[in-house]
Amino acid sequence: FSACAPSTTVPYIPMVGAVLYLQFLLPLVCFSMAFTTADEKLMKQVPPKKDAYRLFNPSQGLFPYKILFLKAIIVAILPQILHLIVFGELIIHLEPEMIRSECGGADVWFRVIRCDALRDYSGAARISSGIVVLAIFVLCSMVSSVCYIKRLDPITYQELWKSNKIGVIAVILAIASVVVATSLAVHDETGSALPWYFYVISALLPFVAVASNEMCKRLELKREVRAEKLRRLQFETRLGAWSPK
Repeated sequence: FSACAPSTTVPYIPMVGAVLYLQFLLPLVCFSMAFTTADEKLMKQVPPKKDAYRLFNPSQGLFPYKILFLKAIIVAILPQILHLIVFGELIIHLEPEMIRSECGGADVWFRVIRCDALRDYSGAARISSGIVVLAIFVLCSMVSSVCYIKRLDPITYQELWKSNKIGVIAVILAIASVVVATSLAVHDETGSALPWYFYVISALLPFVAVASNEMCKRLELKREVRAEKLRRLQFETRLGAWSPK
């Protein structure tokens, strides 16, 4: 989505932060989910039949990919929108001379990001904005990961601490490490340069990511309940017992 952004500057992606996320934080949270307690109803679920048509027809085969896309699109797009705000505000506060001389004295972020003089800019504002946006993306992905502890159970019905203590601790440690690393890596004036609504949006984004995951989980649950009824009809009734498949 960076190439499709309305700004003239491509967002900066800190390589060290990306490596730490992909090689440390993400495996830490994923591995901790293996310690989740098993569902009590697991042994009562009816398995699907080995029917290639029922398992791999186009509508059923595309459904998991649609759900994954819907879950990922929110976490991917919203930090990119925040990058426009962060980069524009940091340019105004850290590079006032450039704004006056080459950007026509633009004084709001949505005008600054369209300045042609910023196409090759690689100063502190671009680096700090990239670090902040990557941190927000990581926070959203870490917080929304609690929705994956139980695939179909709504998060409001789960006792996360009882079902996976290690997973909760891993998420908390990941969030704390992201906050500390970001505060140490960005420019000293970054916190004071950003407007109040940036902090409000940043605080709401993890909850938006969780809400979108829960909406997708409802779609999965509705489909799984229907499939479970069909499987019980196939396996536990006389019609299913005499079925050739």
